Amino acid sequence: MGYLPQAMANYLALLGWGDGTENEFFTLEQLVEKFTIERVNKSGAIFDSTKLRWMNGQHLRSIPSEELNRIIGERWKDAGITTESQGIFIQDAVLLLKDGIDLITDSEKALSSLLSYPLYETLASAEGKPILEDGVSEVAKSLLAAYDSGELSGALAEGWQKWVKNFGKLLKRKGKSLFMPLRVLLTGKLHGPDIHSFALYDDVHLTEEVCLIRVFFGLVANLVDLVWLVANLVELVWFGSQSC
Repeated sequence: MGYLPQAMANYLALLGWGDGTENEFFTLEQLVEKFTIERVNKSGAIFDSTKLRWMNGQHLRSIPSEELNRIIGERWKDAGITTESQGIFIQDAVLLLKDGIDLITDSEKALSSLLSYPLYETLASAEGKPILEDGVSEVAKSLLAAYDSGELSGALAEGWQKWVKNFGKLLKRKGKSLFMPLRVLLTGKLHGPDIHSFALYDDVHLTEEVCLIRVFFGLVANLVDLVWLVANLVELVWFGSQSC
């Protein structure tokens, strides 16, 4: 179920006991040291699954990085999301996602979501409509030019903030008008980790997403009449194409 033994022991101990402070986080060693039968209360305990999940997250994030990488990396490999359970990608992905993971099982959905690219669904949603109407196709055209020149790959690898600033000047955009279209185009989503985390993806992954942008914005003017065609082309490109 994704719960750590130490988190479960910590939570169960607090159902009828406390050390007299506001502290709720205890390691097994601390529980052994601090526990006394005199501080066990007589009132009925209430099991709170939400608090148990929260506590598990606290214990999960307290695990040394090397051990946490091993645990989550093995989970990802066993689930078939990654082909390896260790390496630079695993380390970077765990570092990026761990603050949003409370259960070990949460890590599967978190990584799958990070690597997904629901561009069409996002721009077709009510929340994505303002971005679509704010000239996102113009941003897409300039972004594709940056990709074709090799400029985008270099910016994602290093110097992202400086590149974004210059990119905004080129388009005469700043703030939300610049960052939201970039986020949607590079991640396919309206929310998530910092855009520079996109550097986690390899060149093939970046190429696939650029293909989707080309296909989508080649048809965006006819979005209402050709929704079904866009959806099918996106599916075809996502599963079958490696280059544009």
